Amino acid sequence: MSREFYITSDQSGRRLDRFLRVLWPQVPLGAVMKAIRKGNVRLDAKKASPDTRLEEGQFIQVPWDDDIHSAVVGEHSDAELSEIDTIYKDGYVWVVNKPAGLLTQPEAKYGDSLVTRALLELKWSRRDFHPSTVQRLDRNTSGIVLIAMTGLAQRCMSELIRERKIKKIYNAIVSGDIPDNGEIDLPLIKDTEKNIVRTDKNGQSALTRYKKLGGSGK
Repeated sequence: MSREFYITSDQSGRRLDRFLRVLWPQVPLGAVMKAIRKGNVRLDAKKASPDTRLEEGQFIQVPWDDDIHSAVVGEHSDAELSEIDTIYKDGYVWVVNKPAGLLTQPEAKYGDSLVTRALLELKWSRRDFHPSTVQRLDRNTSGIVLIAMTGLAQRCMSELIRERKIKKIYNAIVSGDIPDNGEIDLPLIKDTEKNIVRTDKNGQSALTRYKKLGGSGK
């Protein structure tokens, strides 16, 4: 049995194949591509290619009938997780203060994370779209994280970050004394076994500019 529905503004601009993979993650990629190729997936009653960009208002037909509106928040109760520290919130963006020790995104399905807590607080039940972060902070780093509340907001903020139009400033406490300002230009690589990031000549280029704010004098 097939499913038919209209594309919303949250899905507008997304690739057809990636959109289908999000809504039906249990369907193998090969099966998704085959369905598109054979015309079993249709946009406005026409065949479409996998890289077709979706537009709001388009009518889509797919050969799968799983409920795309089933809950996505998992089995946590509201009492299990702390409330999110909100700095600013409107219909487009939710600016939150992530505490140290909390993952930005879950390691496992329904695992504790900033995203999991956000979905619980919102009582979110849609599977075709859900609010998501546009940048990440490491587990042990606290600070501001942006959560996009709509698909358009997510695309716009992600583009601003890619174009480096959003400035990020980190404050750190370090051991020992340092010059008043300077640069650290060392490549970084993630050690997956220890789950830490370290310097390595084969890592990705990383440039940090710093300014000393104060010190203990020791």
